[in-house]
Amino acid sequence: DGDARGLLRAATRREAVARGFELEEALMASLAVGAALRLTGRAHEALARSRRVWADAQRAVLPQVSVEAGYWLARSLAFMGELFEAEQVAAQVSELVRRVGDEPRARHRVVRVVAHVRMERGEGHEALPLLEQAVSDEPNQHQRIALYGDCAVWRARFDGPAGAAVVRAHTASGRRASSAVRCPRCGAELLLLAAEALARIGERDAARATLDEWDGLARAQDELDRVIRLQVGALVQEEPLERAGGLESALATARASPYRLAALWVWLDLGLTLAEAGDERAVDGLAAVAVAAQEKGAETVRMMAERGLRQLGVRPWRRGMTGAPLTAREEEIARLVAAGATNREVADALYLSPKTIERHLANVFRKLDVRNRTELAARLADGVRQIEGSP
Repeated sequence: DGDARGLLRAATRREAVARGFELEEALMASLAVGAALRLTGRAHEALARSRRVWADAQRAVLPQVSVEAGYWLARSLAFMGELFEAEQVAAQVSELVRRVGDEPRARHRVVRVVAHVRMERGEGHEALPLLEQAVSDEPNQHQRIALYGDCAVWRARFDGPAGAAVVRAHTASGRRASSAVRCPRCGAELLLLAAEALARIGERDAARATLDEWDGLARAQDELDRVIRLQVGALVQEEPLERAGGLESALATARASPYRLAALWVWLDLGLTLAEAGDERAVDGLAAVAVAAQEKGAETVRMMAERGLRQLGVRPWRRGMTGAPLTAREEEIARLVAAGATNREVADALYLSPKTIERHLANVFRKLDVRNRTELAARLADGVRQIEGSP
């Protein structure tokens, strides 16, 4: 019924009861608590829970639970901007599915998150046709709803108005599946995806009407829903400057949320909209989002930002050399390490994996031209700080 707090209470009771049964039921109950935590704005706690269930299910050799936990872990990592780790987890889950099959205990098949991560990582030309084939092959109408929505959004992002016919077909098919299944949660998700897709192909009246439908559902919204709602609400504006104003508000909300990937997409849209309006801020905005996207592994956003720069006559600059500025995340990790924290302690504090910390720390060493933790601590103590804003 859309009551997020009620869902959390029910999931918590379920978890308490499940402790008296087999481990598989206890772990699935823990994932249910994670889903409720996400809806109540506790995304980092939900991520940590997915990570624990993923590890426990693998240790206990529970393949179906591992698939379910891996789906949610990869999805959460991706939306929170940890695309390198999301890619690793998605690859592991995909291999597991190849061996044991993809029979979801909940609503979504693994192909959805695997395709999503690949498209964010710059493999859209290969991953989108696979996703569209997956929805064509899917016999379960319930599974099709979100898949159609994803296909519509990604086709609109890649092709814009040139892909209008395909986007309209995907949204119409998704609506038919939603009407047949009558799942309020999946139906709401589809409407928000469809509104974004329609806005991106220039059909703003249809996008506004779809957004009005979503607004009228009166269902619980998580932080990601609110960011996307603000983003799409801006994209449906006719005048570029009005769009830019709405996107600036959406970007502020996105940066205050855990959803760094969504912030990158809003930032990209803002830069492209400023370019359309002839605003001189477009160049700096697109250059900044290209650098931030490269740091996060968001290759599709980076490529689109650099394409926008080229259209403005600007040659993109790539980061990767000694002396390049640290991102906010890298500075955060550098300070914790310089204070004496181990990689594991930093990972636990920031809800990241040790491998992700290792990758960030290698970037810090390279950029600051230091060889070890001792030199890093000395460099920071000397007051050499190179910081840039990132979403």
